[in-house]
Amino acid sequence: MECLASGILLPGLGLKRPYEDGAMDDKDLIKKMKRNLRKVLDSKAIDSNQPMNALMRLNQIRPGLQYRLLSQSGPVHAPVFTMSVDLDGTVYEASGSSKKTAKLHVAVKVLQAMGYPTGFDSDLDPMSSDEKSDGEGKSETSSHTSNNAKHSTDSSNTLEVRTQGPILTASGKNPVMELNEKRRGLKYELISESGGSHDKRFVMEKYNLQK
Repeated sequence: MECLASGILLPGLGLKRPYEDGAMDDKDLIKKMKRNLRKVLDSKAIDSNQPMNALMRLNQIRPGLQYRLLSQSGPVHAPVFTMSVDLDGTVYEASGSSKKTAKLHVAVKVLQAMGYPTGFDSDLDPMSSDEKSDGEGKSETSSHTSNNAKHSTDSSNTLEVRTQGPILTASGKNPVMELNEKRRGLKYELISESGGSHDKRFVMEKYNLQK
């Protein structure tokens, strides 16, 4: 029994050592383990190419933080959201062109306050330039936003002029009608016409036919 258990080769019994009988199986197992290990390493390499942003990092360190929307300002085409989060009695605030971006900026502030490294600038680069918190991107964005706001204001003023109601006299009448009532026989003549099709300007002159 001891001989069978140890696998010692005995004359005439034809017994082999256990490792000799399963030599090929062991090699296959090692190859399979190497393949599996390679798959695991490859998957980790892929994950490393997708770095964790500040929001995800903060959620791992302090899960369950509640973000609140403090305000929303700016024009419709360029809104600005301000979000806040309370961490141990300290409120951190930050702004962005979307709620998600504002939360991301808040998370960066919190991580900096907690002393964690915050190499998350790459997370902010793919986003629009007005989401950057400082530097050249902010100045360029401010200029761009200012130009857009000015253009929007000019358009609004033009639209307001175009959509004004008719000009009435103190008695609530059309000026031409009231003038005809007071001074009959007036004749109006077109002197000049200017402006585009969407913004015509006419100059008229009146003549008094009655003497």
